[in-house]
Amino acid sequence: MIMLTEEQLDKIIWQAVVDAIREMREQAEEPAEARETQRPRCVIEWNADIEAKFVEWMRANGRDESYIKRCVRYLYKYMRPIRSPADVVAMFAACKGGRQHLDRAFRNLLKFYRKIMGYPKDFIEDLKEAIPTIRTGVDTYVPSEEAIIRTLKALRYAPLKYRLYWWVVLATGIRPKKDAIRLITEADLSKAERIETPHGAYYFLELGWIRQTKATFVACLPDFIYDMILCFRESGEKLTYVGARKFRMKRAPHIETPGSMRDFCYNKLLELGMPESAADFLNGRGPRTIGGKHYMDKIRQIKAFYPRYLAYLKELKARVEQD
Repeated sequence: MIMLTEEQLDKIIWQAVVDAIREMREQAEEPAEARETQRPRCVIEWNADIEAKFVEWMRANGRDESYIKRCVRYLYKYMRPIRSPADVVAMFAACKGGRQHLDRAFRNLLKFYRKIMGYPKDFIEDLKEAIPTIRTGVDTYVPSEEAIIRTLKALRYAPLKYRLYWWVVLATGIRPKKDAIRLITEADLSKAERIETPHGAYYFLELGWIRQTKATFVACLPDFIYDMILCFRESGEKLTYVGARKFRMKRAPHIETPGSMRDFCYNKLLELGMPESAADFLNGRGPRTIGGKHYMDKIRQIKAFYPRYLAYLKELKARVEQD
């Protein structure tokens, strides 16, 4: 083994530092064009081959088909070869409407290129930082009780499936687009727990529907809505979100949307004393994951306070049925 003196070791370290500085200077003096030719060129492209892989990846990650189709549509409409942040700015400048949809589509595409195509992280991050800030209005509208009554009165003579749909969203507060439809058409009602209260009975049903970004854990169904669901299922009719939207647009454009019914439910639960965390849990507004103890705490709170809302719904129903 060769033993170096302290002086020799200092000399070796100093020489290494000098060599590193010299190399840095040489790189700095090198023409930009030469450095650019040495650097691998990355391009984010969109074509049929990329689309097939992108759609497969989105499905594997549990994305909804309608969400995937919207992303694909916006990418076909606005995507161009993206080589630099300036290209990102130009692409978004060309999008005059629905920028939030292009934002989501492009961000998903960048994630795909990073995770599946193996593109450099710093290149992807530079492109992300160039995405303009998308400002969307915050919808703070909550319908009045009078508007809810007018809506339910207008639906009294509508087909059962649509009358049921609006009532289910109002009673449960769950998301109307997927979860309310699924509850009406697919949920196993035989697993529901019937709970008697001084104001009547309701059914408590654990759902445990967890998607990538949203979750619906439980639902509370007043007995008259539970019976309406059974009646609907026996009829053999079909209920879809698209069908409900078309019904409202063509037959009853003046009534409240199912989303507004959901917002009314949430606010009324809070007004009647339900803790905000329990109302969030019931409406599927909270986190997708929750510990066992907290889960049971939320269940107890919901069962303690939902009878107040049940009593309110029974009174509301009586007012709606008045001529």
